[in-house]
Amino acid sequence: MARPGREGQDVTNIQRYGLWAALVCFLAVPLLGTAKAQEVRLPYDTGWAIIPGNQGINWFLGKWIPNNAQTRNAVGHIVIHPDGRIVSGNDYPESANYKVIGTSENLVLLFVRTHFFGKFDDNVIGYEFAFLRRYTVMPDWLEIYEEQLPPPPDTMFYYNCGAFFVPKRDKKRHPADLGEEHWQMSVEQLREVWDRYEPCNPNFPSAQASHKYPLGQSWGNMSPYTRATD
Repeated sequence: MARPGREGQDVTNIQRYGLWAALVCFLAVPLLGTAKAQEVRLPYDTGWAIIPGNQGINWFLGKWIPNNAQTRNAVGHIVIHPDGRIVSGNDYPESANYKVIGTSENLVLLFVRTHFFGKFDDNVIGYEFAFLRRYTVMPDWLEIYEEQLPPPPDTMFYYNCGAFFVPKRDKKRHPADLGEEHWQMSVEQLREVWDRYEPCNPNFPSAQASHKYPLGQSWGNMSPYTRATD
C-alpha cells in the first residue's frame, strides 16, 4: 500500500495491520486528561507550524479527509471527537480511542488504541504513541510529493510508533511492546511511560534524531489529512 510522505523513518521492526497503520493513521480514552497534559519537548527544533490559539487537541477535532487515494476510498474520512473517539466513514470495521498525554505549541502527543474487526480473519488490536501536527509549508525535501499533498493551511499530519497484535496468533509480546495494561493507565502514568519509553521517545540517543528527522528512526509513516468543508 502506498505510504505518501514518509520521512525516512525505518519501520521494518514495527508490526502493523490494516489501513489505520497505513494512514499512520493518526490515529484513544476521553479527553478528560487533556487539561493535565504536560508539555512535550523534542531534541531538535521541528520548525512545525504553531497550533493557533494554543488550542492543542481542540484544533484537530472534527472531520478530516485522507490525502492518500487508497485510504480515502476505503475509509472515506475520519472524525476526531472531543470524547476520545476516532471514527471512520464507509462503515470501515475499526474503532479507535485516544488519550492526550502531552502538548506543545506545535504538536499533540497521543496514546491510541485501535481495534480492527469484521473483515479480518482475527481481531487486531493496536497500541501506539502518535504525534499530531499542523501543516502549512512544504519542506524542501518533500517537493517530490507536492502533487500528492493537500494545500495549507487546514492540514493535519499524523505520525505513529507502536505495534499491532493478533491475539490468536501473537502468543508472546516483547517486554517493550505497548499493550492493554498501558491503555488502562491514567494520563499521568502514560506520561511516565513515554518519558522512559526508549523505543519511541526521540529524546533518547538510540532514536538517532536529527534536525531533519526530529522524531528519530522508530516512527512510522507521515499521513496528511485535509480538513473537510462539509
